[in-house]
Amino acid sequence: MDNIEEALSISEAQTNLKRMSTRLAALMDTRDQLTETLKSLNKEIKEASEQLVALMKAEDVQNFKTPRGTFYVNTATRARVIDPDKAFAWLREIGCDGLIKETVHAASLSSTIKELAAEGKVLLTDLENVGISVYIDESARILGRNGHE
Repeated sequence: MDNIEEALSISEAQTNLKRMSTRLAALMDTRDQLTETLKSLNKEIKEASEQLVALMKAEDVQNFKTPRGTFYVNTATRARVIDPDKAFAWLREIGCDGLIKETVHAASLSSTIKELAAEGKVLLTDLENVGISVYIDESARILGRNGHE
């Protein structure tokens, strides 16, 4: 009787292993498909946002309301250090050495660069010479969409 019970246990274990591995593989396949769908959707969202920003700029529209929320152009300035020696020397030179830590906080650097550019104290195109890379990201945003910005 022990051999039959053992055989049943092995058979059950094998069945469970097969069932669980099949489920896991299916879940992973679904995740991979969703990841690809999300990549594609994000690409379409970026393209639609860029088109909307261009149209809003062409029509000189700052914002507009729809039943889905208020659309506006959000401009984000992001800066990062690409050459610490040059960037840190320049930050010290302009009195912003408080930004310098073991690393420069990216959001603080971006905010400072945005302020300096707005005040006309720096040209964004000149910053690579001091070891800082800058890119401008513009995207359409929606206020009031399901409690999110």
